[in-house]
Amino acid sequence: MNLKKTFKNKQHIYILFSVLSVSVLLGYTLYTNHIWEDFFITFRCSQNLIEGKGLVYNEGEKIHVFTSPLGVLLPAISYYISGKISYLYAIWIFRLLFCIPAFMLAVYYFLKSFDLNYKNSEFLPAVFLGTLILFDAKSVMFSVNGMETAFMLLFWALSLYSMINDFKINSWITGITWAGFMWTRPDSCVYIGAIIAVAFIFSENRQKLMKRLIKPLLIGTIFYLPWFLFAWIYYGTPVPNTVLAKKAMSSFSFISSIKHSLQHISWAFEAPYQFMGGWTDYSKYFAYFLTLFSLFYWLIPIKDKFGKKLSFLFFLLSFYFIFMPFPYPWYFPPLTILGFMVIVNGIWKILENFPKYTIWRIPILSMILFNILFFMLLIAYEMKMQQKFIENGVRKKVGLWLKKYAPKEENVYLECLGYIGFFSEKKMLDYPGLATPSSVKYLKEKKCGRIELIKYLKPDWVVLRDWEFQMAKKYKFFINNYSVKKYISAEVELSNHPGIPGISYLYYDHAFVICRKIKNF
Repeated sequence: MNLKKTFKNKQHIYILFSVLSVSVLLGYTLYTNHIWEDFFITFRCSQNLIEGKGLVYNEGEKIHVFTSPLGVLLPAISYYISGKISYLYAIWIFRLLFCIPAFMLAVYYFLKSFDLNYKNSEFLPAVFLGTLILFDAKSVMFSVNGMETAFMLLFWALSLYSMINDFKINSWITGITWAGFMWTRPDSCVYIGAIIAVAFIFSENRQKLMKRLIKPLLIGTIFYLPWFLFAWIYYGTPVPNTVLAKKAMSSFSFISSIKHSLQHISWAFEAPYQFMGGWTDYSKYFAYFLTLFSLFYWLIPIKDKFGKKLSFLFFLLSFYFIFMPFPYPWYFPPLTILGFMVIVNGIWKILENFPKYTIWRIPILSMILFNILFFMLLIAYEMKMQQKFIENGVRKKVGLWLKKYAPKEENVYLECLGYIGFFSEKKMLDYPGLATPSSVKYLKEKKCGRIELIKYLKPDWVVLRDWEFQMAKKYKFFINNYSVKKYISAEVELSNHPGIPGISYLYYDHAFVICRKIKNF
């Protein structure tokens, strides 16, 4: 066999999957029209920046409302390129110019990294991995629905590529990659630290490795420093207010975290917010199998340094998710794809040690792939219905109603800041305080919840989900000082579509009650 020709063909495989990713991402976007709630929180800051109001959420208030610098600056550029026409033009430019190319490159480098462990004649492991990545619902949806996930995946893929090459590639590439990681999300230092830790644990020459790491770490620091200094000077702190707010909201329990550790890690392979219900136990146990394999493959007594490094990295990163107050679904794609790399490689290598059973590699991986594809289709349908009935049918309508009927100078209190905040164009007060430092202060000092917070903030308007409103009716201060002005619900629409996968997630936001303050208190 001509090895040079084979290698060229393998390069073609990487490129093929990168190109196919465009079709998958565009297909998902066109089918679902899905825009994530949190996009509108950051995009309101992006829009204010381009319109000369500053990089702020509420005009005149310098609060670090967003988590991802790239997640707010690139949509700002997109909004400017669009001619400042609308959010729809901006998000499409954001997808086409930034998100989809980033995802394409991520797929390329995941495959390139993975295939370093295989002979030039072995194509199938890379084919299985590439297909699993393209069919992973959370990786696809959060790469095009307005979140920063595509950039997380790109810098994660490049970081893995550096690690697998023992950091022998150009120091500038690794350093800029790590800076890009930090520009994408500040918790990226956890991923960088985990990669360096695993590299040291598996290194045969730690002294030489240390020398290789000094330069990229310095380069990464230098390239991230401008944002760090800007945020400190502009907002008064480099720590996003989102981090402080979520910390104030959460009550951490070490025992509870350990108790639910497997469940939390398994969310890497499950539907977003699957714990709300509407999914079968099969999906949960399938995710448990993938999770346990990824977590403990490094303990299996076979020769596979490559696979064990990846598995131990998965194991190490899992502690970050275990002890996270709440692991949000858009945090998982880097861990999910790392798990896919462990699973494909592990099944391939384990059965390679048993020649009699190597024939089972393809059926086992095909079964896993079929399940991932099946869940992808179900989740795409779920998000299509979520966008139609909840985002457009309820939350957007609530925002537009407030824009029309609430006086411009009055403020609004609520929890879900995205759609309602953006379309209402009002000053927002929120729980747990993403855009409201006073909420963070009261949550800490008064130890109050989302309803009690209203008593301290005294907002002009209160927007509550129906189940939140039922809670609020139990408080005298609320009943005495607020009256209901509007009820917007998707109850009828959802009752006509009882078969939506994960329908409990849609019911969570299916009805909102808009209340107005009737007197000062």
